[in-house]
Amino acid sequence: MNETSASDLCVMILAASEIDAEMTLRVLQDAHIQGQICVSFRDLLMHIEQGAGALLLAEEMIFPHGLEPLKRCLQQQPQWSDIPVVVLTRGGDMTEAGFEILKAIDELRNVTLLDRPVRLMTLLSVIRASLKNRERQYEMRDLLEKYRRKSEDAETANRAKSSFLANMSHEIRTPLNSIMGFGDLLLDPDNTEEERTEFVDAIQRNGKLLTQIIDDILDLSKVEAGKLVVESVATSLPDVMADILRLMHQQAAEKGIAVNVAIHPNAPRMLVTDPTRLKQILLNVMGNAIKFTNKGRVDLDVMMISDADGGAPKLQFTVKDSGRGISPEQQEQLFQPFMQADASTTRKYGGTGLGLILSRRLAQSLGGTLELKESALNVGSTFVATIDASQAEGSFHSSDDSPRMIQASSTDRKLLQGVNVLVVEDVTDNQNLIRQILFRNGANVDLAENGQIGVEKALHRNYDIVLMDLQMPVKDGFTATAELRLQGYQKPIVALSAAAMVEERKRAIMIGCSDHITKPINVAGLLKAVCAYTGRSEGISL
Repeated sequence: MNETSASDLCVMILAASEIDAEMTLRVLQDAHIQGQICVSFRDLLMHIEQGAGALLLAEEMIFPHGLEPLKRCLQQQPQWSDIPVVVLTRGGDMTEAGFEILKAIDELRNVTLLDRPVRLMTLLSVIRASLKNRERQYEMRDLLEKYRRKSEDAETANRAKSSFLANMSHEIRTPLNSIMGFGDLLLDPDNTEEERTEFVDAIQRNGKLLTQIIDDILDLSKVEAGKLVVESVATSLPDVMADILRLMHQQAAEKGIAVNVAIHPNAPRMLVTDPTRLKQILLNVMGNAIKFTNKGRVDLDVMMISDADGGAPKLQFTVKDSGRGISPEQQEQLFQPFMQADASTTRKYGGTGLGLILSRRLAQSLGGTLELKESALNVGSTFVATIDASQAEGSFHSSDDSPRMIQASSTDRKLLQGVNVLVVEDVTDNQNLIRQILFRNGANVDLAENGQIGVEKALHRNYDIVLMDLQMPVKDGFTATAELRLQGYQKPIVALSAAAMVEERKRAIMIGCSDHITKPINVAGLLKAVCAYTGRSEGISL
């Protein structure tokens, strides 16, 4: 916004003589009014263009040049501007020509005529009123500028919204098209077993992509609105690393890429942070590294570092790949929403371009940041993420002083052998999906189609765990869980919900749920939860 300067309220003086000009200036200064003498008519016009508080003119100084130059200059002011003009006329008996002159002057906008000789108090009163009028004009200017900027911001936001909707429509419809298309193809009874497998793989792949897109959109919108809830809980670094390795291992194996995770000796075993957001950051960065690497390896190094500014210590995660690399031009827009290295990236690899900007904002919310450390085309890239580690304890390793490499072992297919599970879910397809996942891993599965039936079955039969959908007819999962806990039911109840908001999870835990799993259901996540609450081992260890 423009600031009103002293020169903006300066009175420009064009007097009949040098003596008159000096005397007038002295009068204004004694009254604490800023003034400036214009040595010529041209000088006056120049000051009008540059901005002035008011004009104090002698009548006889105008007409040697004609009224038109002054009139044109005043008419060229901005719409908000109307410089006050005070003209000192010669007074006395007026000829017809003199009357015509004054009539012409009076046609100017915002003009005041004072006959000479003029009383000093009258002159100062008129000048002060003129400057007050000018101040109101500047206030109007600032107000118009404020509204102009708001209008531009609104237009920019509207364009961004349109761009956002266009991007999201495309990004959501692309995997959705594949899911629906391959789903239709699966209905053909003449499909070979190989074709069915291919179609199912395509549906799974695009389903995961669609889930990631929706999650990224929701998280980024919450971050931008300042409504992202970040937890601060005791977090096991070995557990986080195990989850990361397990989830990244298959993606890397499909491309024939080696993934190595090195934990340095100074890394803690426990720290206070948000484990969900930390894993989200690492999965985004490592997922990109694997996605854009066609051969070679992806390394993740974890170590404690001291803050450069002497602040709290940081836990640093360095992800290095041997992939395609990023050019200097592409690096400039790397952390912008919906931006990828180039247009061909989206066509070849998919994705919204939200991952890195979201990961940076999440890292900042955890007391650190995410930066691109270095990158070269056809050589690879190195990203560095940090989070606050001021509340860390223990050692990741026992006594070994060298970085420890993590390896994954295979998961036992029948790890839920003999586990009795009650699934409370109203949607038939979801019932069948969860039952198949659990049954194929050895569990005995019973179904209830709403919360009321679920409560009756849980209280009268012996289950090791209850999987409870939260949104159901007759009696929802919140009410059913609260009722079971009130009646003394002690077995684990894990909430299943399509609502991915942190608030939903907190509400579920507060009402009595042991844990909360977000739909669409991730097989590994579901099995991990059931294993954890029924005392079974998952087969991933550090």
